[in-house]
Amino acid sequence: MSETQRIVVDVREVAPAQRHARILQTFESLPEGGEMVLVVDHDPKPLLYQFQAERAGCYDWSALEEGPNVWRILIARHPASDLKARSAAAYLAWDHDRLDALLAGYHDALIAGRVAEAAPRFAEFSTGLRRHIRMEEKVLFPAFERATEAGEQGPTAVMRQEHRIIEGILERMAASLVDPRGSGEVRESLRCELLHVLGEHNAKEEHIVYPLTDRHHVAADRESLIRKMQAI
Repeated sequence: MSETQRIVVDVREVAPAQRHARILQTFESLPEGGEMVLVVDHDPKPLLYQFQAERAGCYDWSALEEGPNVWRILIARHPASDLKARSAAAYLAWDHDRLDALLAGYHDALIAGRVAEAAPRFAEFSTGLRRHIRMEEKVLFPAFERATEAGEQGPTAVMRQEHRIIEGILERMAASLVDPRGSGEVRESLRCELLHVLGEHNAKEEHIVYPLTDRHHVAADRESLIRKMQAI
């Protein structure tokens, strides 16, 4: 979804007792498929727990910025759905698509020569991808290993190794944006390197790890996994 189709809700100047009501009212005003970007001055975990309790299956939640002074959270509205249709695979594939769009926006800014615009786009992408990695390593991979009895030496061992490679590329990409000697060629080379690793990595996750995890968990357990990942 494009930036123009989002509503930004900055509640930092709203009285704390009124914040949740304001946020929920704005969420309810969104059309199906609409998005809001919440801006707050603290980690909004209590709000997430309220969404999980009252609007399960109707939203997706991802961090764009994670403090220490400002948190920005993307909240997307989905149609009311039967929880049986929820799956870890769908949630994580949605996040893959979201991250792909952020990386594309970063690339668009770079090829237009707008490095100052590219930097915050990359920051959102890096924050999201690092969080995605944490969701998998802290929640999904252990669930997969327990359910399939594959242990840490199974498919997830390769996934973890590739995560370390991805994190290394992210660090080099971030450095290239602040280095005054950094060139467009270097930045593009790093982006292509990341795309090569991510393409194969995401495909293995979406075709092996995600569906097998869902297959070994009943609907209530899949919803529990999603909630734990949202809270990372």
